[in-house]
Amino acid sequence: MDNSKCFWALIQCIAILSLASVLRANGQPATTPPIFNVAATNVTATTATITWSTTKHADSQVAYFIGSAKPKWTPCCSPSNTTSHSVTLRGLTPNTGYNFFVESMPTGSSTPIDSTTSTFHTSAAFSISNVAATNITESTAIITWTTNQKADSQVAYFIGSAKPKWTACCRPSNTTAHSVTLTGLMPNAVYNFFVESMPTGGSKPIDSTSSTFHTPSAKGLEDLGAGSNPYAVVDSNGVIDITWTATNGVMFAQSKDNGVTFSTPKMVAASPAGAQSIQVDAKNNIFILVGYNPTSMLNGNTAVLARSTDGGRTFSTVIVKQNIFASLLLVQPSGVVDFAYTTSEDGIDPDDAVRETHSTDGGQTFVNDQLVWGAPHSADAILQFRGAVGPQGQLYVAWAVQDDLDCFVEAAASQDGVNFKNPPTFLWVPDLCNDNPEIVVDTAGNENITWDAGTIYFSRSQDQGQTFSPPSIVSTFGGDDTQKFVVGPNGEIDLVFAGVNFTQSLDHGVTWSTPLNLALPNLPPSFVGAQNPQIVVDANGKITIAWEDDTNGGSPGYFDIYVITSADGRTFSPAKNISNTTGAFTSAPTVLISPLGEQYIYWYETSSTNAATSVFFDSVQ
Repeated sequence: MDNSKCFWALIQCIAILSLASVLRANGQPATTPPIFNVAATNVTATTATITWSTTKHADSQVAYFIGSAKPKWTPCCSPSNTTSHSVTLRGLTPNTGYNFFVESMPTGSSTPIDSTTSTFHTSAAFSISNVAATNITESTAIITWTTNQKADSQVAYFIGSAKPKWTACCRPSNTTAHSVTLTGLMPNAVYNFFVESMPTGGSKPIDSTSSTFHTPSAKGLEDLGAGSNPYAVVDSNGVIDITWTATNGVMFAQSKDNGVTFSTPKMVAASPAGAQSIQVDAKNNIFILVGYNPTSMLNGNTAVLARSTDGGRTFSTVIVKQNIFASLLLVQPSGVVDFAYTTSEDGIDPDDAVRETHSTDGGQTFVNDQLVWGAPHSADAILQFRGAVGPQGQLYVAWAVQDDLDCFVEAAASQDGVNFKNPPTFLWVPDLCNDNPEIVVDTAGNENITWDAGTIYFSRSQDQGQTFSPPSIVSTFGGDDTQKFVVGPNGEIDLVFAGVNFTQSLDHGVTWSTPLNLALPNLPPSFVGAQNPQIVVDANGKITIAWEDDTNGGSPGYFDIYVITSADGRTFSPAKNISNTTGAFTSAPTVLISPLGEQYIYWYETSSTNAATSVFFDSVQ
């Protein structure tokens, strides 16, 4: 063999192998690109980390954009003088696809190099959904919710505007299905709550919006003892104060657990005193108006104010006025106590004048006794007497006057809560007996008034009782001197009348809906049916109506107390028998709403066998 030939053959093979090693598959030289290993890592809902490598030391910058939008650049140009690059993008939009490319300029060069375009997709933002309160009892509730990422769990809950109480932090954790049990709740209470979760590994918790639930009453009827003519009020802390007339005098009791239990009744004024009303001021001082029965029609009553400044533990009494007839106790937001009353101005005719006096020292002394109205003719008589307090302490009073064969309504107002400067407004529909006025002041301070003149009439004052709109007919359906009405949170006027017929106005009394008859069906012959309706509306617009009804009483006059509710004034719940009385007559149902949203009802019953009376209290679910 020719050794020279073998040598050149070997050299040729080596050359071919070397050339192959430097050729790409497409025949181009195989060199590492200046930028390589471009990647998006640690992608979250709002951040992403972009990494890449360069063959030479260079600086770092990233351009990123959505769709065909103009690219947004990260600040130039850190890190620099490196071959391993990492830039974090922040403030990204959750659940969105992004395009990006990187740019590096080699150290000492003036020409930057860009990568090809790549993509990444941010995750959905952390969210809370399906928040619910379940398995609600008198003292417990289970709060459940879901999150789209694993997170911990905590619940804040509170009544009204109180400071939230938090559950222990933060179990369960690292879950998407959350459940927390609340314990130690108050019965018959409206609770606000929201949930809070922090994603696993995160540092910022997320709160849900606020929701509510209502715990049921721990037990039903509360028999407060012998008596009749109850009056109740709820103070700003949810404490229920109730007074009534018993055979031995005026009684008082209190509940601090939403009507589940009451304190032992105590007497605040001895017989022959009778309870006439109860009020509280902004400091939750308690005022009970007590009347002593007249010895003769002309002498009139003696009005006594029973006051408590220690939460009902003790009461002191002061004589306000003597020789009076009808009276009103009106407590202003400022704590000023007003006492309006009717009396005999000429000493001959009873009940022919309206007067007012007030106290600025918590009811200890009353000053500025002033005449509001005096009868223009002899033998005029005041039939009904009503009053209300405006949001800034304005005073509004109205009454009906019998003048021979005519009846008319007078309305007077004090804009400063002290002085009645203007003469009363005369409200009258000619040739009809106008009586039974009712006053409601809305949250804007407008005075709304209704009265009965064969049908129900309505008028409104938007200047604090100085002038009134012309009387408008609420309904051509006949009245029966029992109409009651309220003004809802959005200005809607809800009115019940003539047994238990309901109508509503959504334009401040200009027009009214067709009345709905809410009475029980199948009224037996000679039975009375529905009477004495009462109505309230809460801050959410929920309407509650209560009335007496003997339809299912077995005999005429054997009344039970019924309650019906509506969220919109168009559809109503089935009527619910609250009293379920056997062998007794129920009377004077009154529905009460606390500042915290709870609803209560109270009344009294008279035994059909021995005429004994008892006062009852219950919650409205």
